[in-house]
Amino acid sequence: MIKKITFIILILIFSNSFSQKNYSSIYSRYGIGELSPKGYSNNFAMGFTGIAFRDKNYLNEKNVASYTAFDTMTVIFNFGVNGKYSNVKTGNANEDHYYANLSNISIGFPITRWYYAGLGMRPYSATNYSITNTTELNDDAGNLITETTQNYTGKGSVNQFYISQAFKITKNLSLGAHISYLYGNIKNTTTLSFPADYGASNMFEENSTYINDFYFDFAAQYYTKISDDYRITLGLTYDLQKNIASQTSTTVQSYKGSSGAYNDTLQTGNTGKNNLTLPMAIGGGFGIQYKKKYNFMVDYTFTNWKSAKFFEDVDVSNSSKINIGLEITPSYNSLKYFNRVKYRLGGFYKKSYIVINENQIQNFGITFGFGMPIKKTGTSFNFAFILGQTGAPNNSLVTEQYVGFNLTLSFMDKWFYKRKFD
Repeated sequence: MIKKITFIILILIFSNSFSQKNYSSIYSRYGIGELSPKGYSNNFAMGFTGIAFRDKNYLNEKNVASYTAFDTMTVIFNFGVNGKYSNVKTGNANEDHYYANLSNISIGFPITRWYYAGLGMRPYSATNYSITNTTELNDDAGNLITETTQNYTGKGSVNQFYISQAFKITKNLSLGAHISYLYGNIKNTTTLSFPADYGASNMFEENSTYINDFYFDFAAQYYTKISDDYRITLGLTYDLQKNIASQTSTTVQSYKGSSGAYNDTLQTGNTGKNNLTLPMAIGGGFGIQYKKKYNFMVDYTFTNWKSAKFFEDVDVSNSSKINIGLEITPSYNSLKYFNRVKYRLGGFYKKSYIVINENQIQNFGITFGFGMPIKKTGTSFNFAFILGQTGAPNNSLVTEQYVGFNLTLSFMDKWFYKRKFD
């Protein structure tokens, strides 16, 4: 067992590929980038719900208090990958983007009959965009003087390594917490050039921010049977407002022509320290299960982004999201395989914290998927597909339509028991 635990810990430590190094939403230019949703395929397929999700065969990152549902001899290991195809439209132009990468890796296990723990690693946010804009400069008579090209690019990510803690307080009430370490680097660059004027001085500015600090969130679940057929679960999550240790360095340079050789450094040095504050968030969830056949859930989350602070001035608003999901298992104990498959669907609507030209960015869509159990084990393959759109409500800004997928292997093993030999 010690060898297995050591192996898992090594995977968690050395899996740096969680960073989303491929294309993110164009709106990742703002704040700390595009926030990565919590959870696994079973959450994603059910409209990203999970605050009230409770199942002995699944890890639930969205509410760590659910870990107390595990069998006291069971260890669950999750490994996930995701991908996304996006079509970005603005005016008469549109672009296609693709990416696929590792999305999460985690493990959960019992310590005692009332205390459960785990380890995990996931991307917290990602920044990866490239925007080019060309502007004409005219004289008073309307004659073209020259053209300027502004190019905005950004790369980087913030990753989250966390320790999960769950405590069974009473038969029906559990509490939990994540102790997380956030770390990463986000680099934003701006280039102003005059492509038609070889002798003009072009400008280059780079802002690089390094983040590393601890972060905490808490959770609770109350679950009970209201009859032989029905079980309800109530969930609550709370993320602390937290000042995050960070440091931003800025470099401003000038260059001439298309060679890109810098001939003057106008500014360099640290321009900001500890200038990041993550906001308070509170979420509630309700779930009702009927005969282990139907499982319906709804979540609501509010985040106080107006209290947040970023590396630069950003117009933000408080965000909210609602998630709805349904899981159907035709026959839990059937001998027919496809009767034991879990069929999932859901929907989501989110008001982002980003505000552009007085338009609060929105994200909405539908989800579906299924969980395929492996015979005579608790292990399963879980698939989720997402169809969504991000943009302003009146489509006056950049609109991104996307198709996403997530695949999670949920591997279950029995570690904490003694074998008997005849």
